[in-house]
Amino acid sequence: MLQLSSPDFHIRHERVNYADAILQMWAAFCDELVHGDAGMKQSFTSATPDETRQCHAIFAAALESQRSGATVKLGPR
Repeated sequence: MLQLSSPDFHIRHERVNYADAILQMWAAFCDELVHGDAGMKQSFTSATPDETRQCHAIFAAALESQRSGATVKLGPR
């Protein structure tokens, strides 16, 4: 069972589906948009463009490593 928790909410799901994930991302985005980082009502902020690029690089390296069977080095940020 997956358990997500923060000071403001507590959710338990037997499985997390795509709709749940999208709704949670939209809620975090809207909270951040309306209240700004300092006044958010919950603790999850939206991913920054730099974090998104880093995540993409990690997943791309993982796929390449799986395909080739070799270690793939990540470049500097």
